Amino acid sequence: MKTGAFGKIGCFTLLLVGLASATMACEGPPGPPGPAGVAGPPGEAGAPGPQGEAGSPGSSDASAPRQHVTTGPGIHLAVTATTIDKNGVVTVSFTVTDGAGVPLDYIGTYTDGPVQASFVLSFLTQGDGGAPGEYVSYTHQPHTSVDGGTTASMPDSDTGGTVTEVGAGQGTYTYAFGTKLPAGFDGTKTHTVGVWATRVFGGQTYVVNTLYDFVPAGGSVSSTRDIVTTKACNQCHNPLGYHEGTVLNGSLGERRDVRLCTLCHSSPTVDVSNGASLDLPVVAHKIHMGRNLPSVLAGGQYALTEGTALVDHSGAWYPGAVQNCQMCHQGSQGGTWATAPSRAACGACHDLTSFVYPPPAGMTLHTGGQQTDDSSCLNTGCHGASDRYSVAAVHLVPSTDPNAPQLALTINGVAATGPGQTPVLHFSVTENGQPLDILGSPLPWLAVTIAGPTTDYASASTYTIENGSSPGSGLVLDGAVGSYAYTFPAPLPASATGSYAVGMEGYLAPSGPSGAIYAALNPVTYVAVTDPTAVARRTVVDRGKCNSCHYDLLAHQGTRRSPEYCVLCHNPNAVDADDAPRFEVPSTVAPSVNFKVLVHELHRGSALSQGYFVGADPGPTPSNPAGTPVDFGKVRYPGDLRACWACHASTSYLPPLPAGQIPTVTQEQLTCTDPSPNPTTYCTTQVDAGVATLAPIGAACTACHDQPWNVTHAQVNAAPDGSEACVTCHGAGQAWDVQAVHALPP
Repeated sequence: MKTGAFGKIGCFTLLLVGLASATMACEGPPGPPGPAGVAGPPGEAGAPGPQGEAGSPGSSDASAPRQHVTTGPGIHLAVTATTIDKNGVVTVSFTVTDGAGVPLDYIGTYTDGPVQASFVLSFLTQGDGGAPGEYVSYTHQPHTSVDGGTTASMPDSDTGGTVTEVGAGQGTYTYAFGTKLPAGFDGTKTHTVGVWATRVFGGQTYVVNTLYDFVPAGGSVSSTRDIVTTKACNQCHNPLGYHEGTVLNGSLGERRDVRLCTLCHSSPTVDVSNGASLDLPVVAHKIHMGRNLPSVLAGGQYALTEGTALVDHSGAWYPGAVQNCQMCHQGSQGGTWATAPSRAACGACHDLTSFVYPPPAGMTLHTGGQQTDDSSCLNTGCHGASDRYSVAAVHLVPSTDPNAPQLALTINGVAATGPGQTPVLHFSVTENGQPLDILGSPLPWLAVTIAGPTTDYASASTYTIENGSSPGSGLVLDGAVGSYAYTFPAPLPASATGSYAVGMEGYLAPSGPSGAIYAALNPVTYVAVTDPTAVARRTVVDRGKCNSCHYDLLAHQGTRRSPEYCVLCHNPNAVDADDAPRFEVPSTVAPSVNFKVLVHELHRGSALSQGYFVGADPGPTPSNPAGTPVDFGKVRYPGDLRACWACHASTSYLPPLPAGQIPTVTQEQLTCTDPSPNPTTYCTTQVDAGVATLAPIGAACTACHDQPWNVTHAQVNAAPDGSEACVTCHGAGQAWDVQAVHALPP
């Protein structure tokens, strides 16, 4: 085609599609556009078109862009359901929220602080002889011995499981176990899912433990295990917390519910390092028995693997009567310690008793002979409720025996308490509420202690009250039988000022000197010396708080039962010179037994940097000049050492202290005066060669924080007059506020 012809065809085409009002030429530039024409009337609406095809699905809420949600501290995790598929995969549905109930994003993308959870799954067996069954765990992990030579699969958290979100932003999830149930598992038994989860928020680690019972075959849960409760454990442990940390280093373990412990600690499981049973009744009994285990008294050791080390529990020091089984067994099935005894549980405390014949070397055959199963414990007329060796009866102690005699001492008044005067004590004695004739039937022990001043005791004197009416005994009838007057053998110092305290102690011994004693509570009264009216000593320690763990606070063979009485003798000037070693050496150190030093050091125990040897059983003698000092450095305090309020009344531990406090003699140097000293033999005469003191606040704090640099810190922040600068840094609201630095982790 020629170019000219093409131009004519193109021009024609443009004219057909151009504006009707435009006049266009094939040659030449176009003219300017003309004015718009008048709009025509609207046309009629056309018929509806056919139905279009369905579009692709739009975005759901789950896939829509999500916004960050502000949450607070804390963590709650609740299991809501479980399912089991045909392949044996158990899937757990759960919700997770912060402390205020705001849903959490498990991985921490849309809320602050990811959640880390561990899951364990166990089933409950049927117990024998009416005893609750024990758990058997499906979930295991490899554990390696401390020497690295042995690895074994042991009950632990699940591995290989998957967490899936169910509904965005709702805090709802599922966990599919990596461990599958075995073919033929018994779906009629109680199964329990245990979860421990953590969340870090604001620099704090929050922990939650959750347990969920279910029966795979359906129906309600009828079989349970509820022997020891977490609440009972927390009377002392405050709070319970094991694995993934310890209370001694400021990190509390993540497993805090004793029911969680039962899911893994069952009878088939043994310590990978030494083969010791990890069955919970065995572990708990042996740890609490500690230094009193027959095997330990025979020179053995009780140790368990914790992490990468074997930890020695041979020095564990149960704070009450270890026979008081009901102290821990407070669950709905707690009474089974008495009604369904077992060889494992009983043999854990009585660990040199053998139930097989012949007994292994070093063990003694059970008095009733070989026992092949636990049912025989009750069926042979030995340990049943009405039998001679009833479990409940043989575990009774004075504090728990409902038939124990109740001795009561009451101070009715103290006369002649001025400086230089000789006090006269008026008191009464009853047994089971009835007046007691102690002149005709003397008590085995009765004493009175006087100490002062009450601003801070500087000295104390204890007098044995002779139980007889012989002349010079100081004890006379004071009216009716049961009421007495006792004249002290020495007057108060002429220099005595302020107010003094008077307290008493005494006990009954119905079975004689070798039997149990039944001590009275220690009454304490306050008397004015130069004060217009008597001023009581401030209350620092609450006996009720002591007894939440001790059950019945007992010291000095059980005669001292109240901290209000203890502090009379355990005052700032008290040192343990009587029990210190008595070798013929130039210098022997006698430690402080001031109550605040003694109690802090005893409870700090294994966390002390210097250790604490005090008291001796027996004390030094010519044949044993060293005596047998008691090593409290083996004590492992079961609670959190920062919780000062666990023992103290109100805020008595906070500085500043009231006026009138005196320095503590932290130690006394004793020297032997023998002219020809032999450092290996007994010293007959020791004399005071000087004392070291600390101001009141420093003495209390360094009893726990006993590192040398802390002692130096306390010394340099005390003036020669005894005033301390502690509140400058450690007072309320200051940089190192005592309350703030002792705050517990969540």
